[in-house]
Amino acid sequence: MDTPLVVDTPDDPEFLKQFARASMLHAHLDNTLKMFVRSFEGRTIEGVLGYIGYQGAARLRARVAKLARDKLDDVRASQTGRRSDRSRP
Repeated sequence: MDTPLVVDTPDDPEFLKQFARASMLHAHLDNTLKMFVRSFEGRTIEGVLGYIGYQGAARLRARVAKLARDKLDDVRASQTGRRSDRSRP
């Protein structure tokens, strides 16, 4: 690929302001999801940032959803165990 990449940047300051805002919010969401992974897996902040890297927002959301489902299943299983203990005489 010998053709140089040319990007046309809009001159509208309001558009640039909103684009920058959306970019920052997206980056903040990625970092928040990484911290969810950190708390679910019990890792250090440095460990999770190095381990996860940048997987893309969709893969990161899918990972958080899987970890949350696993955690919810664990909680439900422990609650079911407690209920069966209570029902015994």
